[in-house]
Amino acid sequence: MVFRSEVINFRISFVIFTFVLLWLSLYLRSAYLQLLPQERLSQLQNKLFERTVLLKPRRGTIYDRNNKELAISIPSQSLFADPKQMNQPYYVSKKLAELFQKPKKSYLKKLLNKKRRFVWIKRHVTEKELQTVKSWKLKGLYFLKENKRFYSNEKSLSQVLGFTGLEGQGLEGLEKKYNEVLTGEDQKVFIQRDAKGRPLFMDFSPFITKVSGYDIYLTIDSDLQFYLEKALKKGIQRSQAHSAMGLIVSAQNSEILAMANLPNYNLNKAHLSSSKLRRNRTVTDIFEPGSTMKIFTLISALKKGISPTKVYSTHEGKLEINSHIIKEAHTKKTFKPFLNMSEILSLSSNVGSSSMALEIGDKALRNTLIEFGFGKKTGVDFPGEASGLLKKTPWKDIETATISFGHGIAGTALQVVNSFTAIANGGFLKKPILVKKIKNPYTGEEKIFKSQNLRQVLTEKQSQTLSLMLTTVTEKHGTGFAARVPGYFVAGKTGTAQKVDLENRGYKKGVYISSFIGFIPAHKPRFVIYLVIDDAKNSFYSSQLVAPLFSEVASYAVRQAGLSPAVLKRENILSERKTAGELKSNSQENSLDKIPFNSLQSVLKPPSLSPHSSDLALSFKMPDLRGLSLRQVLNQLKNQNLKLYIKGSGILVQSKPSHGKWISKDQDITLIFSL
Repeated sequence: MVFRSEVINFRISFVIFTFVLLWLSLYLRSAYLQLLPQERLSQLQNKLFERTVLLKPRRGTIYDRNNKELAISIPSQSLFADPKQMNQPYYVSKKLAELFQKPKKSYLKKLLNKKRRFVWIKRHVTEKELQTVKSWKLKGLYFLKENKRFYSNEKSLSQVLGFTGLEGQGLEGLEKKYNEVLTGEDQKVFIQRDAKGRPLFMDFSPFITKVSGYDIYLTIDSDLQFYLEKALKKGIQRSQAHSAMGLIVSAQNSEILAMANLPNYNLNKAHLSSSKLRRNRTVTDIFEPGSTMKIFTLISALKKGISPTKVYSTHEGKLEINSHIIKEAHTKKTFKPFLNMSEILSLSSNVGSSSMALEIGDKALRNTLIEFGFGKKTGVDFPGEASGLLKKTPWKDIETATISFGHGIAGTALQVVNSFTAIANGGFLKKPILVKKIKNPYTGEEKIFKSQNLRQVLTEKQSQTLSLMLTTVTEKHGTGFAARVPGYFVAGKTGTAQKVDLENRGYKKGVYISSFIGFIPAHKPRFVIYLVIDDAKNSFYSSQLVAPLFSEVASYAVRQAGLSPAVLKRENILSERKTAGELKSNSQENSLDKIPFNSLQSVLKPPSLSPHSSDLALSFKMPDLRGLSLRQVLNQLKNQNLKLYIKGSGILVQSKPSHGKWISKDQDITLIFSL
């Protein structure tokens, strides 16, 4: 009996011990769960009571060179749904389809998925749409604030700026090129829910006001851009052309001040535009430049030591090369039997240019074109740049001839304007730039971009001489006479080329690309301007179509910059004059570097500096100041010591004497302004 009793006591003790141990384990487990962090339970809690939404931060701003906002991010409301809370998915889908004009099934599929707690309905709704949805008072539909890209000038600079997608990513243009710079890191925001899964907090604006991206400042001048686009639009309307493009570049540092493509499109409604319309054709599209290339044929000849006074036969307007006939562009225009280099340039003679090229040879001509950047990308900070087409030598004689006047070679508008900038700036081919600086909005730290000298292609004296030669194009008998700007010297060149048929090869019948390129003022270049009109239905000659547009754009550019007209002084008139006969004809002695600049002025018959011969130091030509404010007018006339009488306020509408008139220093000038 004693043994049996001990066994019973042991069993009772074991059971008690087991229960105590079990309760102790439960207590310790409870304490562990209560007091120590549990990742698994935390994840479960988050799943039940929180929802993570990935929000894009406010994108960096794009400014022009004068700190004007071009692309900014503004607050916007976006609509989303919680399918699990949706009691009437079919009814709600019908309402959404009617409001947003989309198929009902596209919404129904989202709302029937009860496993998801967050689905987008529409990003960036309008104010009207916002109020309409709110008026429904339907469970399961909510709004949250995020950022939307807004372009203040809508169409202006559209192909350059590009645009962003719904997620804020850059899709075209500079928005795409500098997407990583403009965009910061995505921000995670947690939507708190109650026990029934209803959102407790929906205003995320405090989380997305921080600018994570950097700001970008362009070299673009918005005022010049607007005027350039306005002029090109006028050119399209006048000629019923298919399209147009243009560039304004700083002559000294190759900063792109304006870059236009027409027709353009509304950046705030970019999804409605076609992909063809979005291309920045000044950078991506190549074409045959035409007679603007004749200056490089002339440069090749001069570099090879051929005298600028040498004359070439015009062959009565027809030059036969191995059964091919080279004709003048102006078939009704007859030239004198022989032309020198300057006359070939100013009259734009195809025959003269071909004869010169055949004497130079294909290798020398190609080397010059390569030196000036043809056949290779400029390196501009923009996506999709084309390199152009420049065949390898040897060339057939007919190819050498046609390339000399811009056929058989293809380049971009930016390549052409950059090559002329080398002539204007003293002989340096530079890398064009479009972005001036990138700035950290938090620290103020800046990264400055400056144009780089790629190589020297001309000496300063060669640059001056070629500039002078190009001014003969805008003389009375030159093809660019209509490009003149009263009071300023203009150097430039016309270009007319038949358009290549890329599908069927050869050239499109009756379809031309007309252009004019030049820089102003010619004696101290500030702007290089290139205008191109594609497929004009009326007159296609650039002398009649594009040169007048150049005059308008160049006139505005110098007035906006406050550049005074050429002040005529006795020291500006060259006293040392030599006739063409005084220049030796030996090729080496007459190389471009060795010909006195003053002598070349006499040979090339530059434009007359003044219609008067008396006391030039006391007179100047009244500039065209119309459209400028009083401050801008006074800035331009500040060095003239004139007697000014001001009437009205606003912008200048009239001056007495009128623009273009020669006036003396003691003459009274009346300026009439109007709002």
